[in-house]
Order: sequence, then C-alpha cells, then structure tokens
Amino acid sequence: MGLTRQITKNFSWLFFGEFLNGLISFFIVVYLARVLGVKTFGLLSFVQAFLIYLLIVVDAGFTPYGIREMAKDISQRHRLAVNIIALRIIWGLLVYLMAAVCLLFLPLAFELKLLFAVTFLLVISKNMSPEWIFHGLERFEYVGLEKILNRSILALLIVLFVKGASDLIKAPFLEFVVGFVVASLFLTLIVTRFVSFRAREIKFKDWRYYFVEAAPMGISYVLLQLYFNIDTVMLGLMNRIEDVGFYSAAYKIIFALLIFATVLGKSIYPVLSRLYAGNREKMKKLVSALFNYNLFLGIPIAVGGMILSEPIVLLVFGAKYYPAAWAFRILVWTILTVYTSAPFTFSLLAAGRQRDYFYGMAAGASVNILLNLFLIPSYGFVGAAVAKIVTEVIVWGIIFYYFSKNVFYIPLQRSVPKYLVSAAVMGLFIYFVKINIFLSVIGGAAVYLLFNLLLGSVSLKGAYETIRLAVNG
Repeated sequence: MGLTRQITKNFSWLFFGEFLNGLISFFIVVYLARVLGVKTFGLLSFVQAFLIYLLIVVDAGFTPYGIREMAKDISQRHRLAVNIIALRIIWGLLVYLMAAVCLLFLPLAFELKLLFAVTFLLVISKNMSPEWIFHGLERFEYVGLEKILNRSILALLIVLFVKGASDLIKAPFLEFVVGFVVASLFLTLIVTRFVSFRAREIKFKDWRYYFVEAAPMGISYVLLQLYFNIDTVMLGLMNRIEDVGFYSAAYKIIFALLIFATVLGKSIYPVLSRLYAGNREKMKKLVSALFNYNLFLGIPIAVGGMILSEPIVLLVFGAKYYPAAWAFRILVWTILTVYTSAPFTFSLLAAGRQRDYFYGMAAGASVNILLNLFLIPSYGFVGAAVAKIVTEVIVWGIIFYYFSKNVFYIPLQRSVPKYLVSAAVMGLFIYFVKINIFLSVIGGAAVYLLFNLLLGSVSLKGAYETIRLAVNG
C-alpha cells in the first residue's frame, strides 16, 4: 500500500473513531456541566485534573514506546504485547493502591476523599485498554470501535443515572465500570486474533529495560500535563472552584477543536517511525506537507474562534457560563500552536529523541507554573488562560529548535502571509456581518478558502492530486 494511501486509511479510521468519540464525550461534558452546575462541575474538573497526572504515571511512557517498537518490527508483537500488557496491569493496580493509601492521610472531607478514590479507579480500567497495540499494528478500525463503544454506553448511563449535583459520584464510577468491561472485551479480541499469548514470552528481566526506555516519554508526558492542566489544579487549590468551572468549560471546547491534530498525530506516528528508519527524505517531505496543512487549518480556527467566543460559549454551555468566553477567546490560539507543532513533536518521538521532547515539556511546565503563580491571584481564570498561551508559544519554539537541530530543518512556508491575509478578511466578514453563528462559521470558511484560492496559496488541482493519490496510492 502506498504511503499516501496508508496514511489516508489510518487517518480515516482514526478520524471516524475520534470524531464520534469526541462528539459523544463533548455531549457528556456539556450534559454534566448543565446538570451539576458551575461549582460542582468545577469540583469534578478539579479532581479529574489530578486523575490525568495519575494516568500518565501509570502509563509510564509504555504507550508511545510500545507503538514505536511494534511499528518498527511487527515480528516482535507477541513479546511486546504480552510483556507490556502484564506490566501495565500490575503497575496500574500498584499505583492505585498507593494513591488510595495517600488519600487516607490527607486532611480532606470524607466526601471529597471518596470522590478522589472512585475517580482514581479509572487508572485501572484505562491501563487495561489494548489501544496501543492496535496503533502499533495500524488496525485503527479497532481503536475507533473501542472508543465509540465505550463512550456510547457511558453517555446512555450518565443520562439515565446522573440528574443533579447529588449524583456527582456516579459519573466517575460509571466511567470506570464501562471502561473495565469494554477493555476486557478488546483484550480478549487481542489475544484471540492478533497476538499469541504465551506464558513463556513473559520475561520479568526485560521489564526493567522497558521502564528505562519508556521513562523519558513517560516523564515528558507528566510534564506535558503539568503545563496543560496545572492551571486547573492551581485554580482549585486557591479555592477558586467556580473559576475552575468557567475555565474547564472553555477548555473542553478547545479539546473538541483539537481533534484533527490528535487524529493526525496518532495516524502518522507509526508511519514516521518506519520512515525515520528507512526513508528520511520521504519523511521530510511528509512532515513539511503536514505542517503546511495544519497551518492552513489552524489560523482561521484561531481567528474565527476569538471573534465568535461569546456565541460559541453561550450556545454550548448556556448563559450561566458566560464568563468562560473570556478564557475561550485567549485559549483558542492554542489551536494554532498545537496544530503546527504536532508534526515536529511526533517526528522527535519517532526519531527516538525523547530527551529533546522532555526538555521542551520541562521548560513548559516550569514557565506555566511560574506564570500561574503570578497571574491567577490577580486575574483568576483569565490569568490562567494568558499563562497557557504564553507557555504554548515558548514550548513551540523549543520543540521546533530541537526538531531542526536533531532531525532535519524545514523552512517556514512561503504561503504564511497569504494565509494571514485571507484570515484577516475572514475575520472582518465574521465581525461585521451579524448573522446566525452557524452561517457565520460556514460563510467565514468560504471567504477564507476563496481568498486563498485567489492568492494562489491553495489550488483545486493540488487538492485533486492529493485525493487521487489517496485513492489510488
């Protein structure tokens, strides 16, 4: 199968799965935000921020490491799968037990301890998921199916059993139960269809090697979450629970808009790992094209999102979340930084440059913590949003520096000024033509595309060639 066709196949399955998963997850978030209320939703978001760090500790970098190694040498899938599955399950149970013991000694109300304990159960169910194996095997249809099944069942149960703030504890418990059952089903599928589960393949002496090799990625992911989620934690620790609700509402919309970069990164990671080992010139062309496409998409989303921040927040969460629009109009610019840094980030990991990625994440975490300490006391969740975008820009520069130094250099696209001019015209159209938000989005997209066609930064011929290659390989 040709490279373009392979990436298109991967992307299509992942996009389908991630889109439906994201859509259902977003529905769950909006439903919970509305039925729980700002403060209770803020409390749930605060606890979930801690869960994210625990999940990264439990993963310990095994997911990206396992995907990369399996993609590089498919013949090793049995050994890798059996050992990493066993290691992840045992490690997840140990981490949960340690977290539960720590909770016993913290000076928290019993209800809050219980919420943490039930939420932390998700480290067990999520660590059981064989998603990383499907990634390594490039069987992305199963990745999408697992996520859609999980989210669909969860959404149904949430609507049936969570009716108000008093039902808060039910939300994480239902997520654990559904995750455990679905992960068990797909683990069974893995060992019956894709991997031969042989007890003799389990090599305890190799586990230390896996930990050492995966650790830089795991630590980097912890630092990544520090600069992604530390603002939510710090708002909560400063007793700004309502601010957590507003900030989380804005950020949930951003996460939904990041689906393209998420899917693209996951779909190209195995391909980049193979190309780095076998055809770096083709890898360079691929990364350059991906950067250009992501830049083309990221600029109008950021500009349009900033202008339409108020109607977007009101449409999704309702009038009681109106202050979240201030955070959204700032945070939406992370769309541009994340979209354009994704090809460089995944290339560093594919090239085995985990330490370079680690340095970027360490700098980002440090800067974000310092900025939040300075800005949150005076400016609340708006200060947290400013800290986030400043951190994103700094991390983007560091990642690009290490990518250019240690992988290969890609010059900035000559189409950038044309993209900016087209986005400026689009922004003027959206701002001055007061119409329904859906028509504003459609009209703005049409204006942006039209001006890019007129300026020659994109062409119908180029789009046709890309589609033809994707279909015919």
